Amino acid sequence: MDYCPFSIKWRPKKFSDLIGQDHILIALKNSLKKKRIHNAYLFSGAKGTGKTTIARIFSKGISCENGVTENPCNSCKNCIDIENGNFIDLVEVDAASRTRVEDTNELLENVQYTPSIGIFKIYLIDEIHMFSKHSFNALLKTIEEPPKYVKFLFATTEPKKIPDTILSRCLHFHLKTIDQREIYKKIKNILSHEKIKSDSKSLKLISKISNGSMRDALNLIEQSLLIGNGNDLYYTKELISEFTEEEKLIKLIENIINKNVEKVLKLLDEISDTGIEWEIFLDNLLSAIHKIIVFQLVPRKDNISLPKEKIEKKLYELSFILKHDEAQYYYNSFLKCKKNLAFAPTKRIGVEVSTLFAIKNNL
Repeated sequence: MDYCPFSIKWRPKKFSDLIGQDHILIALKNSLKKKRIHNAYLFSGAKGTGKTTIARIFSKGISCENGVTENPCNSCKNCIDIENGNFIDLVEVDAASRTRVEDTNELLENVQYTPSIGIFKIYLIDEIHMFSKHSFNALLKTIEEPPKYVKFLFATTEPKKIPDTILSRCLHFHLKTIDQREIYKKIKNILSHEKIKSDSKSLKLISKISNGSMRDALNLIEQSLLIGNGNDLYYTKELISEFTEEEKLIKLIENIINKNVEKVLKLLDEISDTGIEWEIFLDNLLSAIHKIIVFQLVPRKDNISLPKEKIEKKLYELSFILKHDEAQYYYNSFLKCKKNLAFAPTKRIGVEVSTLFAIKNNL
């Protein structure tokens, strides 16, 4: 069976295929164009924003048989081997599975040897923040004064966990979460190429709940197709119930405002049963409270400026019920909850206790 998941099939193969990261692409393309290649590059950002993809395309740019170029050909043996993960001078490592200092020393043993085929020997280390302290120290010795033919490409979702001694020796590029409108355009184009029928409502929903991750958007499309008939993607009741918990979120805010603890706990139970990640839940809750605060501070004077969507209409109504200082208090409380969530016995307990404290202290 030759089926290839969309997230792999539609992974960008050249810089022009990437979306939402123009600020980084300009710098990298200029670096290649002017042949000013730094010893180490660090790409940070949320999951699914293109960190390792950009690193691989950059690897093509410095390994292409046509020489260092901002437009790798994607047809020479070096480019094809990099795309297929077979290029002998590109060493890809998942730091999460190689945290011991012995693993790092073993990895760096071959730094002393020149490239076999390409111009450079490239080390692409994903999730580098997972390295142990001793592993970082071992890496530091090499990264301080690497051979001219060695280049390091690092990717991470948590740059704050990387020691300053490593950060200071890298060109650090932070990838933004991809704008909802750009994801919408991209997945619409992909579905057109795949000859899959869809409607704008379903694409808008998927673009929204992917939370700025192109990979998540493509995975959600495949999941949505399985919910339906496998050939079309439409805004059905099944799709809505599978992915959106917006109505529950609104009910939760209403009951928090009304200080109805019993209903709040019941709603948290229902939300937990959906299997949602609590970080995403808190992001959605904070976004909803943010909209309420905006509605309070920016009065709508005419019907044209009033929100059109059902959820936004409800948030608009709540902006008149909830006091402004209470809205700010709830926002700060849940923001603090998100920061401290990792320290709770379970994430569910962390959210529940923070919600109850927010209600109690705001009585």
